[in-house]
Parts: sequence; C-alpha cells; structure tokens
Amino acid sequence: MLASAIAVLVSTTEVNASSADDANTVAALDTKYQAAVKENDAATMDRILADDFVLVTGRGKVYDKADLLKAGRRRERSK
Repeated sequence: MLASAIAVLVSTTEVNASSADDANTVAALDTKYQAAVKENDAATMDRILADDFVLVTGRGKVYDKADLLKAGRRRERSK
C-alpha cells in the first residue's frame, strides 16, 4: 500500500512539473510572438503560429494565420 501511495505521489509530481513546464513554454512563446507583432517580424510569427491557427476577436471578426502574416508584412516596423 505504501508503494502505491508513493507511486501516485511521484506520478502526480511529474504531471505537475510537466504542467508548469508547459505553462512556461506557452508564456515564452507568447512573449516572443508579441515582440514579433510589435516588430512586424512575419518570419517569427510564421514559426510560432500553427498552420490552422484562427483568431476570433471579441466582436466576432475572424483572422487566420495568413491574415495575420499578411498584416505583419504590410506594416512598417514600429519603433
């Protein structure tokens, strides 16, 4: 019974560590993406966004990856 309890504790710790790692990875990608948007770096945006990415705004406007990359390429770099 003690071995089972330890196994559960270890597996729960691994899941929590994995969740924390996942959260840190997502946060780092978000930071990189936001910087790429600010600098109109379409190449970095392209690497980060999934090919099937879809953004739906609060007003219901829909943008796909191609829309966002096109907008990023059109704008001048903000400084």
